[in-house]
Amino acid sequence: WVAGVRGLCGQLFVVTWHGNKLALTDLTSHTQFASVECGGGHRSWDITETGDKVAYIKEGQVVLAPLISNKRRILQPGGHTQQINVVKYFCGYIFTGGEDTNIRVFRDNELVSVLRGHLSSVKCLDIAITDQSDDVVKMVLVSGGGRAELRLWKLVMMPTETKCQLYCTPVHSVMVRER
Repeated sequence: WVAGVRGLCGQLFVVTWHGNKLALTDLTSHTQFASVECGGGHRSWDITETGDKVAYIKEGQVVLAPLISNKRRILQPGGHTQQINVVKYFCGYIFTGGEDTNIRVFRDNELVSVLRGHLSSVKCLDIAITDQSDDVVKMVLVSGGGRAELRLWKLVMMPTETKCQLYCTPVHSVMVRER
């Protein structure tokens, strides 16, 4: 089944699932660019911005695997006290959300931040850059959870003398309900 279309390396690729394999296929030549066996589309997954790796959740662990070879490494043993529901890879950071109502942010196998505030489990995450200037990147993180809750978080990535720091601030929360 088709999971979406991604622009990578100046080309458009269709992302598909064939059983337990994720595949990238060039839209113009219809040739398969890469694939990886990672357990099926029912699990949470994300492709890195460069298109060479896929992050996914398997057996309670976040795994980062190259799309071209079968070598995998456990990126992070999860850190959640309950099941992990979603993983998002963005600008070198791994964002995970789970049944424990928290969002955890990792970089280079190190826990950077824990975002708390959801009333129920975190089910989905999406991130977009809102401003980029002088090495400072401003982003917005949208998290969706149980009880039809949406939360917005402001993220600011700033370089320091030793590494890049990520600052996270809650912005707004709304309950999406039918009337």
